[in-house]
Amino acid sequence: MLETKIAWLSKIETRDDALEVVKVASYAFFFLAALQLVLFLAVKSTAAFVVAGALVAGGAALRVHSRAAAGVLLAVSCVEALATIAKMFGAHPGMGSNIIVAGLMVWVAVRAVQATWALERMPDDDDEEEVPSAAARR
Repeated sequence: MLETKIAWLSKIETRDDALEVVKVASYAFFFLAALQLVLFLAVKSTAAFVVAGALVAGGAALRVHSRAAAGVLLAVSCVEALATIAKMFGAHPGMGSNIIVAGLMVWVAVRAVQATWALERMPDDDDEEEVPSAAARR
């Protein structure tokens, strides 16, 4: 039977799994930033820093697989989730109105952090090839 892995639910076992999770998480945050940019422009909100943070951190996570960028994505999504919860209780933080999107983005950010930490402990394919050749020279 053909098995398919769902990046958001399955265990990160290989470097390819981790790279796929980071790639999809970055694209999800690019989509979130574009959506928020449209909403912020429509309602004249001042929360453009959230959009800029999501774009920069998403790009850094995609290109260099940075753990710090994944941490920034997690922080941005937690701020969004807290603002959404505050809005549910009557506060007016200026952002966050959909609890499902907020929860989903926190989960995506958590998986991005897990994937970048997994990439740190998994050797690159090029590194694996260099180690035996260096040992053979001695």
